[in-house]
Amino acid sequence: MRAEVTVRNAGLLFLLRGLALAGGVLYAALVPRSMGPEAYGAFALVTSLSVWFELASGLGLTQVISRETPLLQRMEGPSGLGRFFGSLLTLRLASGLVASVAFFLFTRLWLQEIDVWVLAAVAATVVIQGVGATVYSFFLGLNQAARWGANDVLSRWVPIGFLVVGYRLSGLPGACLGLLVAELIIAFVALFWARSHLSWEGLRTGWSRLIPYLRFALGFYVSALILAVFQRSGEPLVRLFTGDYVQVAYFGLAASAITAADTVIPQVTSAFAPFLTTLQALGDPDRVARWAERLVRWLGILGVVAIAGAFLMGSDLVLVVLGEDFAPVSVYLAILALTLIPQAVSSVSRMLAVVYVRPGEVVRASILRLALLWILGPVLLLRLGGIGACFAVLAATTGYAIALAWRMRRAVSYPFQRWGMALALGGIFVPLIWLRSDWWINAGLFALFLATYAGLLLALRLVGVDEVKAALQVLRRRPESRLAETPSPF
Repeated sequence: MRAEVTVRNAGLLFLLRGLALAGGVLYAALVPRSMGPEAYGAFALVTSLSVWFELASGLGLTQVISRETPLLQRMEGPSGLGRFFGSLLTLRLASGLVASVAFFLFTRLWLQEIDVWVLAAVAATVVIQGVGATVYSFFLGLNQAARWGANDVLSRWVPIGFLVVGYRLSGLPGACLGLLVAELIIAFVALFWARSHLSWEGLRTGWSRLIPYLRFALGFYVSALILAVFQRSGEPLVRLFTGDYVQVAYFGLAASAITAADTVIPQVTSAFAPFLTTLQALGDPDRVARWAERLVRWLGILGVVAIAGAFLMGSDLVLVVLGEDFAPVSVYLAILALTLIPQAVSSVSRMLAVVYVRPGEVVRASILRLALLWILGPVLLLRLGGIGACFAVLAATTGYAIALAWRMRRAVSYPFQRWGMALALGGIFVPLIWLRSDWWINAGLFALFLATYAGLLLALRLVGVDEVKAALQVLRRRPESRLAETPSPF
């Protein structure tokens, strides 16, 4: 049953997110400590800028893969998929090389105080990351979202040792060379898993057959590029308006922590894209709407839990993981945690835009979000320092979610009442912030929140016991490859 396969993969993504979060904690405990605030600030800025160029070379291929692979698999079989994947991979390699050169030239002109070997090593990772990300995206299209999500887990764990050892041996250049080695390993794993779907014939296939797909991807490519600029504008803005690499480090660490948490949101929603595309093709918009409402509600609840953890225990965790030198990160973290709520709405809306082929809606909302950040960011940075960037990101993320959901209502409309009730219940616990004290009291407050919040959700039937049981039963079953649909409690 395709629904059960999809839900099972989504469940596995949650488990993988746990591993990724653990890797993120270990990374934060070792890498920033070993470098110190100023050196880590420089590293965070350079790697953030590299993401702009890596995603610029992406050409919107992930959306093409997630939508077209199920159809090609049914119509052309393995040989057609091999030619399709090979053509995309060759195109991605070429665009990655162009992006790598552009990144090196840009950073060499702007960041002249940073060692040229740092910039060269990170430039090389732009190509490697791009190829690896494309191969991992193949698994999303094959409805193997767990393997797709493994990319994030490996990206959290594999570089840690190389970064720490590289920095100890040769400072920041050594750390960046270590990062390059780690990215090569991660890309090799993807190629090994995908070897049965790749062939030399596919890699040599001309790009002309991709033109119709690239036309479809154009809107999503533009929105992804705008998203990359948005997500990685914080560090450059802080550098431009404060000139302080320490504040860059504080913002970068908080943003990385939130990214580690909120990556699960677009991953889970993207895992449902092939399934909902099938429902849409079968002319069943009501089921699409019901799935969308459930996704928003459940992701909103997870966001409330994460926000409570950041406000009640964030400062304790920062001290344990990062140490006294990075104590101000907890304030940045608490503010950025609030972005998880609008992120749930915007991720579901973006996934529906893929299903209903509405890339223009995503582009318009993305432009609004970026404009809000660049307009509010400088003003708030000049008044509040690095923390101002956090408030600018929150305002821009909220505006994006509202605009995109409002525009997508014309394609598919679903209710937000139960999602809003779940958020309102979380607001009841705001007074707990003023009871914070020692770490053990804060942990007790968080445990009290979890127990009470869960009880209220069940009592008000915002989370149904039958729904939870059905989900667990689905996750325990062996996934089936059949496309046929059967009645489901979901």
